[in-house]
Amino acid sequence: YIAELQTSATRKLIDPQMSSFKGTEDDDQTEEQRQSARWLYWCPDAHIQWTPELDPESPNPGNLAVYRMPHTCTTAGLTLGFAIVTNEVDVPRYGHASLYYEVAVQHNNAGRQNSTQARGGGVDKHDCGLYPSSNCAVFVEDPPIGAFRSRALTSAGMHNIDAQGDFSKQPVSDEYKELTAKLWLGTVELNFGIETEKALEAAKFMQTIFLETVRENKKGQCTLGHSCKLSSLEKLQQTIEMIVEQGG
Repeated sequence: YIAELQTSATRKLIDPQMSSFKGTEDDDQTEEQRQSARWLYWCPDAHIQWTPELDPESPNPGNLAVYRMPHTCTTAGLTLGFAIVTNEVDVPRYGHASLYYEVAVQHNNAGRQNSTQARGGGVDKHDCGLYPSSNCAVFVEDPPIGAFRSRALTSAGMHNIDAQGDFSKQPVSDEYKELTAKLWLGTVELNFGIETEKALEAAKFMQTIFLETVRENKKGQCTLGHSCKLSSLEKLQQTIEMIVEQGG
């Protein structure tokens, strides 16, 4: 994934007219291919989600699922690249859920003649220099799976995590377990460098500090730079009460 981003950055963030880097020059390129960007967002087209819930009947460190979220950039793998002359204040910033829509749809420019939308005649910060400007936020399809993330009670948003501490609301079918086993057999380590044995150690450790983790997550909610959801606070508090009641 990183290698693909580096290749894309070399092609799009370096102006071939101003650089001695010959890898960006090609006489057969179209005008669109010759365009250079001031900034560029990349998002993984698909990612693996790990729920580190140990199953006594399985040697695996937890369940794995492949997710594709149309028009949504997952935080894992979301990357922003700058050209050398670009300042951070000149780049639009949005939450991961709305980023693609705002950049590629809501503020899409078809060509240079539409690139001065800002007040006072300045260049709209949504104009990255590529046209159509939907090219300013792209989903990386090679490799097919670009990110790996966990869903546990360390989660800020607590999405797909219920108050009983279960890591997934969805029942796990035999087909799902079979897919998980195949992914742990080598796919995860080959693509992300995560050894199954190390992941198993991590899952066991998370299980031993379960209550402490929930309490720390609750403490961190609504602090500076952190998400703030009433539903998350309620889930975490309910989980704490349940564990304490059970003598955990």
